[in-house]
Amino acid sequence: MCKRTIDAGYSIFGMSVSGTHHSQVTFSSNLGHRKEVVPFWGGRKRRLSRISKRLHVFRKCSKLHVLVLMVLIAVPVFSQSRPCTDAEDQQVEKEAVTLRTWDSLYKSYKRYGHCDDVDAAEGYSESIARILADHWETLPHLAQLIQHDEAFGRFVGLDGTMNVNDLTKIKRLSTAHCPVGLKELCAKLRHDADNALAEDTGATAQ
Repeated sequence: MCKRTIDAGYSIFGMSVSGTHHSQVTFSSNLGHRKEVVPFWGGRKRRLSRISKRLHVFRKCSKLHVLVLMVLIAVPVFSQSRPCTDAEDQQVEKEAVTLRTWDSLYKSYKRYGHCDDVDAAEGYSESIARILADHWETLPHLAQLIQHDEAFGRFVGLDGTMNVNDLTKIKRLSTAHCPVGLKELCAKLRHDADNALAEDTGATAQ
């Protein structure tokens, strides 16, 4: 039990306080003879009521946050589950190997990224190798696209299907001719090149 003791004769804003009690305090006004008994537990009930209201608001906000999070998670999952039509599959196979700029590669990626086609994947790898090996000076533009769309950065990778000479050149360029401010991207490309070359060497040995 909570106990509050107030000595007689104590004054609060012109109100004299008298009596000592565990559950109530008597206030006597200097301006009149009226006495008022204020239960000590009244303040606690009001505080509990305010806390209860805040908890109710918190629960509502938490439910809203969970709903928003579920929507954000569901959107990319839904977009990735979109089926690739026969027409799209045929078009991406023809197009993937012909791309020679980052913009054209990005547009194709956005248009056919939901298509899981082995031939198209090899075509995209060839286009990526050609752009990097033959147009290394455009790497800053690739960095801008990746900054706008991080998933595109994961899409632009190097693998063992690429020509060994291209991989070696890309590794050299990323080591000795990395543009200012793109050390992280160059390190990724250099790492990808090492893995792709090791993959190619392993395949040749077998």
